[in-house]
Amino acid sequence: MINQGFNAIFDEDLINVLKKLGELQKIEEGKVFCSVCNSLITLKNIQIIIPHPDNKFIYVCNDTACVENYYNNLKKK
Repeated sequence: MINQGFNAIFDEDLINVLKKLGELQKIEEGKVFCSVCNSLITLKNIQIIIPHPDNKFIYVCNDTACVENYYNNLKKK
């Protein structure tokens, strides 16, 4: 497996980061869903934000099964 680094965002910085990414309004309007379980992503349940081509983002909620699923799939690549 390739060792991949990651960036962390502190809770108190989350809103500002999402504003800068242009994602805050979409989340507040209920237009963002977990890529694993399709649950609505909120400011309280964001666990992982993955940059994707074309300035889009993939989100994973804080459900343990979703996080494990995401990382297990990442290991397979």
